[in-house]
Amino acid sequence: MSFSGSNSAKYSRALILAGGRKPGNFFIKSAYRPGDLVIAADSGAESALNAQIPIHVLLGDFDSISSEALNKAASQCRESIAFSRDKDFSDLEASLDVCRKRGIAQALILGGLGGRWDHSLFNIIAILQKAEEMGIDACLREESCEIMQLKNKSRLICGRSGSLLSLIALDEQITADIKGVKWPLQDEIICRSSTRTLSNLITEEEASVRVSQGRAVLIITG
Repeated sequence: MSFSGSNSAKYSRALILAGGRKPGNFFIKSAYRPGDLVIAADSGAESALNAQIPIHVLLGDFDSISSEALNKAASQCRESIAFSRDKDFSDLEASLDVCRKRGIAQALILGGLGGRWDHSLFNIIAILQKAEEMGIDACLREESCEIMQLKNKSRLICGRSGSLLSLIALDEQITADIKGVKWPLQDEIICRSSTRTLSNLITEEEASVRVSQGRAVLIITG
């Protein structure tokens, strides 16, 4: 992948709008920060246009966006990058590469879930892992759900009392510590085939998850 434009770390976070189930306009506006680099991946541009937020980078093979929306987004964006439909990487992976080249270490991804199952699973497993490899702290978010990967790190969860926390081991086994929930764990070994860490109720205003060994998917629902 090759991108034009400045690689300087001008932005502290990227807001990436992807395809899949389209988020609501109010949700997009509430997630957007004026200092974000907004990357619209293919039909994610339609979400940005509907929510009336700026598009800084428009990219994709543009196989899932209407020509009308594409023309409108292209006229408003600062940078447009088109790929062949025969490429061997997804538009969302290309979005992460833009972040890496610009030195952006945090990415919030909206619209990467729903739609096709293969896309959703690749985004949860492969894209979040790719972000980790690039040194980017990435999160997939919907209105009632947040998904992220943890590998030898901790995550503090604030203001989510009453929500459900699930931790899915990606490696054969992980070691996890979970606090502020109905069923806390302390340095427990969790196997990939285990459902023990499904739907744990968050009971405190401040909860935490630490994966000290292995790699896991953390899902906060509600």
